[in-house]
This record gives sequence, structure tokens and C-alpha cells, in this order.
Amino acid sequence: MTMETAVKRGSLTELLLYFLRLGLLGFGGPVALVGQMERELVAERGWLTKEQMREAIAICQSLPGPLAIQVGIYISYLRGGFWGAWIGGWAFIFPNFAIVAALAAGTSSAAMAKYPCAPGYRYHNRVCQPVRHLGYGNPVSGAVSGEAAGAARGAATGGPVGAVVGGALGTASGALTGTANMLSPAR
Repeated sequence: MTMETAVKRGSLTELLLYFLRLGLLGFGGPVALVGQMERELVAERGWLTKEQMREAIAICQSLPGPLAIQVGIYISYLRGGFWGAWIGGWAFIFPNFAIVAALAAGTSSAAMAKYPCAPGYRYHNRVCQPVRHLGYGNPVSGAVSGEAAGAARGAATGGPVGAVVGGALGTASGALTGTANMLSPAR
């Protein structure tokens, strides 16, 4: 950290309990959660100074990914080192993971049978999708699949140049196949 005052070390238990509660009860987007962390950790608990919190937010905003979780992990790292970051990160993420997993488990094949898709659609990854858009059904998925297959064949036979040529030919072939499938009537 570039701040002159170091962050006070905390117990791993208090990090665990705080981030479990925030992960379970925190509501809103990343800005709302970061604001809640700032209010609770700077003003109420005194874990950080306002400058340290601003620095944490600035560092985490420059990284790709979820801002609130990154700020939480960074603060946990400052308070508890590597294991603090590990515990704080998992404690923040786990409640949301458990909620989504429970909701996903509730979507069973029996529910899918109870609510069938419209004609011309079928379930794919638990979502009703048009039959023609599955697999090679659109030019993009066909191009990507064709590029990967062509590049692999080209690399096996002609090295790097073969991989580029094979990838280009595979992309064109896959895109044409996908376009033809997309324009054909639903199966």
C-alpha cells in the first residue's frame, strides 16, 4: 500500500462473519455493496481509513471483473493476509452461489414437462430455444466450431501455416453451414 498508516490486522473469524453476512444480505449492484462496505468498514468498524478505502476502490476498478467482490477480497487481504483474502472471498461469494444452485436445482425435468415449449422450440440447457439455433444452427457457432476444427486439422498436418489456413477454411465452412441451417425451416 502507498498509504503511510498500515491497516490493522483482524481475526479471520470476523472477516468470515462480516463477508458471509454481506454476501447473504447485501442487495444491489457493485456500487451499492461497495458503498455499504465503506459505510460499515470505515465509519462504523474503523477497519480502514477513508483514504485506504478509496485506494482499494481505485485499484479494484482498474481490474476486470466484479468490483464489489474484488474490493472485499482486497480488504480481506489487507486485514488477514493470504488466508484472510481466501476466507473473505469465499465467504462473500458462497451465499450467492448457494442461492443460485438451489434455484437451479428447483428447475427439474418434471417442471419442463409440465410447461412444454411452443412448436418449433425445444429445451436446450433448460431454456426454450428455436430448434434452428441449436448447435450449428447459426453462423457464429458454426464459424467458431469450424475454425477450431480446421485449425486443429491444419496444425496437425501443416504446422503454424496449416493452422491459420485450416482455421480460415473452417470458419468459412462453418459459417456457410450455420447460415444454411438457420435459413432452413425448423425441424
